[in-house]
Amino acid sequence: MNAMINFNTLAVTTALGIWSAVALGADNAKEVDSTRSFVRGDANDDGLVDVSDAVRTLGYLFSSDDEPACLAAADANDDEAVDLSDAVATLDALFRGGPALPKPGPETGRDPTPGIACGDAADQPAPEILSPIFLFIPELLVSSIEFKFIYNQYLKGEFMVFTVKNSGTWAAGAFQITVRDGTTNFLLQTFSTSGLGVGATKTFYHAMPPQGCGDVHKRKITVDSANAVIESNETNNVKYGTRVDGPC
Repeated sequence: MNAMINFNTLAVTTALGIWSAVALGADNAKEVDSTRSFVRGDANDDGLVDVSDAVRTLGYLFSSDDEPACLAAADANDDEAVDLSDAVATLDALFRGGPALPKPGPETGRDPTPGIACGDAADQPAPEILSPIFLFIPELLVSSIEFKFIYNQYLKGEFMVFTVKNSGTWAAGAFQITVRDGTTNFLLQTFSTSGLGVGATKTFYHAMPPQGCGDVHKRKITVDSANAVIESNETNNVKYGTRVDGPC
């Protein structure tokens, strides 16, 4: 996994468990006793178990990263295979109150159930990768647009009212929304939001100019304009709204 992954919330962090396996991981790993001590879940071999270890495992499985130095440590759920379930187990234990990872840990120790080697990584076969699919990931889109006149203590005038929805399977972290002139692409307004839960919606109000004589006002809405959130579909973040004024 490369550095463009944004861990702005637990939601997006766990969304890295998105790249799922129909991948078998190191199921055929050489079965030998551990040759050194390690910490269960410490896939990047830095002595700690944190989100970077889940990223390390996923990079190995799906991005052709080098094999972890200690496959036994990367086997976070101790099922004698290194696959997607190990990254998910690590994230669950860290952020979602899931079961603690099996021994050895949190202190360095020997594997009480030796199977996968923790020694010369070169002796271990590469994982078999079939077709990755998405499991847990946000999906942001504009679900509705309407133009209306609003008059209350907060808003007065004509507005483009649009709703953004997270139709994905995991919460989205902070992101921005831009509104541009749909003809010139001139930036008119930027909205910021701290995040959006699964199935949640949020409504935004963009002030429109007064009605003219047959004028056409086209607006381009871009959700997650800075690409801060990894989504299952990055091609549906733009939507246009058009107001055609009546004749005078």
